[in-house]
Amino acid sequence: MAELTVATPLRVEYLAVKRSLPTARVVLTGMGPRRSRRSRTSIVGDGPLAVMGVAGGLGDDVGPGDLVVADEVRDGPTSVVTLRSDDLVEALRERGLRVHVGPIVSVGRVAGNQARAALARTGALAVDTETAQLVDGWPGRPLTVVRSIVDTAAAPLLRTGTLTRGLAALAALRRAAPAVAEWASTVGIAGISPEGPHQREEGT
Repeated sequence: MAELTVATPLRVEYLAVKRSLPTARVVLTGMGPRRSRRSRTSIVGDGPLAVMGVAGGLGDDVGPGDLVVADEVRDGPTSVVTLRSDDLVEALRERGLRVHVGPIVSVGRVAGNQARAALARTGALAVDTETAQLVDGWPGRPLTVVRSIVDTAAAPLLRTGTLTRGLAALAALRRAAPAVAEWASTVGIAGISPEGPHQREEGT
């Protein structure tokens, strides 16, 4: 069975996930699209790849501490990859975690309120600055994305309670990590996934 690699953009995410996945290959990839692109050499391989971290929530139903599991990853308006993680979602919910399934969109910088409102209208459930660069270009490789929500339009980053929400989001990531390991053990060997991501074609 190929080794699970977990990409975590921030050090606090790395520490949260690594504690729960001591035998997995957890990689600190850096914040933002530029660092994410540079870090791809550290996540090269054909084993299962999970992106885990925090994100901003979009939409009325997504709140701090919730998890969003991507069924699509977008780079701005462009669809990068579509995913299926049904077994993972079920396992997370069995652990008592509140889970949403939907698109995650990556943007070039932290999105303000107006940008978030526009992104929410596209149906995206979470926004970050790294996922698209980390998952693009791995045809046939088992992929999943789990993001834990820290802030929303109703509870923005620069507001009292951010620290508490951040700790709750990191705790949700820690609780989610063993389910991600279980997912990795069932999705396939040497990059062959029974569900398989659907990558965008060049020029689309």
